[in-house]
Amino acid sequence: DEVILPEESMGLVPEKYREKRLIVIRDIKSVQGPKPEEERKKHEVCVLSDLQLAIYTAAFEIQNPEFKVIGAGISQIGDSVKHYLEFDSEFESILEFIEIGSSTDFTKNIFRYPDSKPGPIKEHFSAWKESRLTTALRARNTALSGQVHPTPGSACLYCSVKDMCGLSEMGDM
Repeated sequence: DEVILPEESMGLVPEKYREKRLIVIRDIKSVQGPKPEEERKKHEVCVLSDLQLAIYTAAFEIQNPEFKVIGAGISQIGDSVKHYLEFDSEFESILEFIEIGSSTDFTKNIFRYPDSKPGPIKEHFSAWKESRLTTALRARNTALSGQVHPTPGSACLYCSVKDMCGLSEMGDM
């Protein structure tokens, strides 16, 4: 769904982005339940541990330079549907004008640029994206250099190269 910001909120959008279309990246995840104490857990894992959301975010911005990704998160589908989004702090002021999900701030005190001063930083969303992309590139480069350390487990049942691997016998087969 396209969300049109009310005229009174346009002054809150940083000037350098006023000509861009603002967008959020959402990944749909199915969950069992969830139990009340685990409602945001899947979103937290997707933001802090996985690489997928950051890769989607960067890929979309590269492919669509007329857009600015202002948030990323998951739509969690289980007994109910919940939408969670981690927002770029430059755009937090417009959140009161739109209803697109629950805002989280997992990245706020964790991700920063190496040259940042101590304390929370304004660019935590872009620092999160850069950190996750750096991790993805390091994993790619490590694999290309032949430094792959397989971890056999139940996933070996579905692996297309398990017959060549030699380690699949150690997995839960």
